[in-house]
Amino acid sequence: MLVTKPDGTQVEVHLDQGFRFLGTETVDND
Repeated sequence: MLVTKPDGTQVEVHLDQGFRFLGTETVDND
């Protein structure tokens, strides 16, 4: 799904990865 970060940009996160985004691009792209 798409998540809008506090700075207004959007990143795609997959629920099976868990939520680990801390305002920066810290999404695990396995």
